[in-house]
Amino acid sequence: MTARVSWTLGIVAALALAAPAAAQTPDETPLDPNLRGVEFGARFTDATGDVARYMRFEDLRSGVLVDRARYTREHDTRLVHFEADRVGWRDQHYAALFDKFGRVQAWFDFRGVPYRYDDGTRTMYSEVSPGVFRLDDAIQLGIQNRTLTLDNAAATFSTPFALRSQRNVSDGGLTFHANQQLDVDFRTHVQTRDGHQPWGSGFGFTQAVELPGPIDDRSTDIGTSVEWHDHGRLLRGGYDGSWYDNKVDTMIWDSPLRLTDLAATSSQGRAPRWPSSSTHTLSVVGSAPLPGRSRATATFSRSQWLEDAAILPFTINSALTSPPIERSSVEGEAAVTSALLRFTSRPSRWAWFNATYRRYDFDNRTPVLETPVRVVYDGAVQTATEAETEPLSFTRGILDLEASFTPWRHGAFRVGYSQEDVDRTFRLTEKTTDHVVKLAYDVATLGPVTMRADLTRSKRTGSGLDEEVLSDLGEQVSLRQFDISDRTRTQGTVVLTVMPIDAVSFSAWAGGGKDDRPDAQFGLTDSSFGTYAFGVDASPRDGVSLGAQYGYERFGSLQRSRQANPPPSPQFTDPTRDWSTDTKERVHSFTASVDALKGIPKTELRAAYDFITSRVDYLYGLAPNSTLAAVTQLPPVTNAWHSGTLDLRYSLRRQIALGLGYRYDRFTIDNFSLNPSTIDRLVFPSTLLLGITDRPYTANTVTVRLMYLW
Repeated sequence: MTARVSWTLGIVAALALAAPAAAQTPDETPLDPNLRGVEFGARFTDATGDVARYMRFEDLRSGVLVDRARYTREHDTRLVHFEADRVGWRDQHYAALFDKFGRVQAWFDFRGVPYRYDDGTRTMYSEVSPGVFRLDDAIQLGIQNRTLTLDNAAATFSTPFALRSQRNVSDGGLTFHANQQLDVDFRTHVQTRDGHQPWGSGFGFTQAVELPGPIDDRSTDIGTSVEWHDHGRLLRGGYDGSWYDNKVDTMIWDSPLRLTDLAATSSQGRAPRWPSSSTHTLSVVGSAPLPGRSRATATFSRSQWLEDAAILPFTINSALTSPPIERSSVEGEAAVTSALLRFTSRPSRWAWFNATYRRYDFDNRTPVLETPVRVVYDGAVQTATEAETEPLSFTRGILDLEASFTPWRHGAFRVGYSQEDVDRTFRLTEKTTDHVVKLAYDVATLGPVTMRADLTRSKRTGSGLDEEVLSDLGEQVSLRQFDISDRTRTQGTVVLTVMPIDAVSFSAWAGGGKDDRPDAQFGLTDSSFGTYAFGVDASPRDGVSLGAQYGYERFGSLQRSRQANPPPSPQFTDPTRDWSTDTKERVHSFTASVDALKGIPKTELRAAYDFITSRVDYLYGLAPNSTLAAVTQLPPVTNAWHSGTLDLRYSLRRQIALGLGYRYDRFTIDNFSLNPSTIDRLVFPSTLLLGITDRPYTANTVTVRLMYLW
């Protein structure tokens, strides 16, 4: 914590706790700023270093702003509400609500979400049209004829640009209450995105290229339903539709090494991106009370997923003849059926039961595409190892059983059992079954003590694994994929709260877990985590609250692999070529806050401080009698983030107030892979980069506001 932030928090605490309570005259009684008011003023930001990281999801530039506006008008029969935040800025927000009680309710919400990747990126490419990136012919020809090196070209001809994107999200809805039993609902969600993001392209292993991939898409969701309810019974039917439109669904880029095509080397590359698609869903929900304080609920839905993007030719290389494709478009289709059945009962005051069954069936109906011949990396026509596409389908069924028993007033036992069955096509493990047992105990109150503890144990096993498939693909037969491998998981938590007096409470939280994958000789073999936290909250007087919390988290994982050429090389079965990665991460966090809303005449103070630091270690190990080269261990990845905020509000009159806000951020990072000292140029062997790096920053933001309430 810097001296500046420490001094601020100290002054806030001293003023809040030491100032005598002052009786407010009627003119000093504050108005509720959430009802009607506007705040406008100016913001001043001074930031050095990685400014894009400081403003990752926010727009904190200097300038004049309407920071907050609220208007609420309520009558006996209706309510009108409007609000606006950061008007005209990239993270602006607007919302409106109209409610004619018992008849019609309409609402709208708009939110801007900026994302700044990096402000120091550079590239030699020009985007001549959306998704098409070209290099100057003279640069390509010079590198092709070896009169110009790629290093010199990148250093000379790359121009800087800011890599960022903007997401705008609009939500709206209308509910019409036809009568006391019937409601009609309509809602919509529209999201647009534009800008650029880092995008990896290239030409196989010969040349990797990083480009500012364009973003220009829109998703539109609508939903409508009719609901009938009467005396605890409910029946609802609805339709939901979703349309995704990507205006840049193909990328083309020049090779930085050649201007002209050769049969083995293309002068340009091409790749598809997210295709436009749509989804249509019909659903029905029913719920009814049953004897014994019980209830049954059923939900059923049927969806159709559609996508029919054009299939790109195998290559853009003019020196190769692209093999024919049996159809021109994907003709993608999937049918999704989902169902939920739930029974809940509380037959007595001391017992509660819940049984739920969920089923999800994804039926991929996309026709198989025969591809006996393919072009590899735009440079060679080859017979395909897999001569056709594999339309993945799966069915998931989940059974949840829960029960809670309260034999005495102060505590409750909870037990649960879950079983998840998943059947898949075109996966190495065709079926997995996960059995989960849950135990928990809650102490509602035992004097000043409240406690909760739970323990979960699960075991996932698979069947139908054909190791011969792995062998045919040139993979180790003992390799296991982490999401479908056999796994045993144990995890638990304990939460304890102690309140010795009404104004002070202490809380402690501990949790941990471990995953074991006994059959995975290669891949992820085990992982574990642990979290511990301690906090204190105090309210020494009316309108004053203080809080502090410290947390510690640890994560670990072990992965094993073998460095070997594919069969029939003898390396493939040589255990002396095994190696492992043991990853350990440690995170420390501390937060503190002070709110003094009373105690100082006409003044409200809020202050907070956050500190988070983490360290990740990668320990590489070799097998005994290893025939691999000695390992050079990498340095740890470390970072630390400090953030302090202060908000002061002083009322000049009952309707006019001045506000002062201050925010201090400092971030430090040491990442061996993305340090500026590591990425000190754009060209590395077989790689052309944008220059994205992890850099520290220091930022100060001051906001001055004038608030008018009415």
